[in-house]
Amino acid sequence: MNKLNILIRFDDICPTMDYSQFKKATDLLDKYNVHPLIGVIPECQDEELLIEEYHSDFWNYIKELEKKGYKIAMHGFNHVYDTKTRGNINCGFKSEFAGHSFIKQYEKIKKGKEILEFHNVYTDVFFAPSHSYDDNTLRALSKCGFKYISDGYSKKIIRRYGIKCVPCRTTGVPKIKNKGNYTAVFHAHEWVRSDKAHAYNELENLLKKYREKYEDILVISETIYSMDGDIADVERLVELKKKYNFSLMIDEAHSYGVYGYGIAHNLNLVEDIDFLVIPLGKGGGSVGAMVICENYIKEYIVNKSRKFIFSTALPPVNSLWNLFILNKMGEFDEKRGKLEFIKNYTLKLLKENGIETDSTTHIISIIIGNNSRIEKIAENMRIKGYLLYPVKEPTVPKGTARFRIGLNPNISIDELETFVKELKYEIDTVF
Repeated sequence: MNKLNILIRFDDICPTMDYSQFKKATDLLDKYNVHPLIGVIPECQDEELLIEEYHSDFWNYIKELEKKGYKIAMHGFNHVYDTKTRGNINCGFKSEFAGHSFIKQYEKIKKGKEILEFHNVYTDVFFAPSHSYDDNTLRALSKCGFKYISDGYSKKIIRRYGIKCVPCRTTGVPKIKNKGNYTAVFHAHEWVRSDKAHAYNELENLLKKYREKYEDILVISETIYSMDGDIADVERLVELKKKYNFSLMIDEAHSYGVYGYGIAHNLNLVEDIDFLVIPLGKGGGSVGAMVICENYIKEYIVNKSRKFIFSTALPPVNSLWNLFILNKMGEFDEKRGKLEFIKNYTLKLLKENGIETDSTTHIISIIIGNNSRIEKIAENMRIKGYLLYPVKEPTVPKGTARFRIGLNPNISIDELETFVKELKYEIDTVF
């Protein structure tokens, strides 16, 4: 074997998937002219994939992808795991197919193929959900006219029951050690960075699963996410708290001051939050933090928290300053209004220049990619007079090194326009 082959595969394609995340994937694939295999679920009944409302144009969308060169595969039938059989490749303890009789598997595969063909989608490639299948699966696939399954063994393509089993050895980027055949498996709905809707669904799924098993559950969130610059759905978190009876801690580090007394206060949710943490080092212009909580919790912290007990108390001047800012908070509306204008203008500038960000606040996160590229851009911008500190891996996930820009109301329009122009040039020319 003297050749390296890498198959790009996307699973869980269905009418209720996370379209915004999948579009990010297709935009990237199209940019580099990569045509992947995509696994379409004929009749999805997996609750975890009910992310968006049913898209009535789904099948037309699939046909358009096919015209672009995408290869369609059938990804199971309904993507519901109803056995605990590991299957031929010993992958997990769940399966939609492995462990069922030949007849049952044949009927499911046949029905799934009929659904695809009803929508004028024809394929001879099959993806087994959870990569789990057995000999009955292969026999049923062969009888239904399939030729390939992307869930094989080792680095070699193996033929069994007339089906070519193409190796599928990894999720994500494969760890390539030798020449051979590898598959990179991706689930676009898991590419969640600032699109938090799916994350809330995942949280609720965890609560459903573990609420009865554990007496105490603590859910922690920021109001403004410090790394992405978007806003948490605090109202949704409060709804979940009331439904599943957990304790809720909210951190207002990046919203106190900028949003007055904070987002929780503005939404009238302070009494619904068990631990409302207000750090004072940003919008407060000081040091330390406040925790708004029930009195019995305060007494517990005072008497039991070692980090509190053995910390030096704030200097009186800081305490007085914190009280001063707290009492004067309503007098900063003009500056907050100007900051809101600066934020909106900056986001508009970035969009007009093709610089992507998912930020919706004064914290603007611009993802560059790898560490070496962002370091080069940072150095070039430093020479031009801009001090940009790159946020690099492993502080953020691999491939998401970024600049995090914090706006303030004293920045001028001219300064913003010049900065964006120079940043645009560096992003377009540094590779």
